[in-house]
Amino acid sequence: MRIFSNNPRMRDQFIMEIAERELLLKSLNINPLLKKLYTRHQKLEKEVEHIRHYAKYSTSAAMKHTELKKEKLRGKEELLAMLYNPEMIIPS
Repeated sequence: MRIFSNNPRMRDQFIMEIAERELLLKSLNINPLLKKLYTRHQKLEKEVEHIRHYAKYSTSAAMKHTELKKEKLRGKEELLAMLYNPEMIIPS
């Protein structure tokens, strides 16, 4: 079974996400700030999924959904920045 048979870019992106998640999970016990950011990211993920169901019925819910997604993305970018900067993973 091939997941992304005709799109190597999507396949490479999928593989990279798996590698990033593995690196993140290994690094959580090393850096408490990283763990806090990851916990916040997971919470936002649940909130985004929950409000997504209401976004099509209410403009305020749709706006909140968009805000949460942006906040989640900012957090993910911060997590990835820490992962790819070894000085930030190991606290001094």
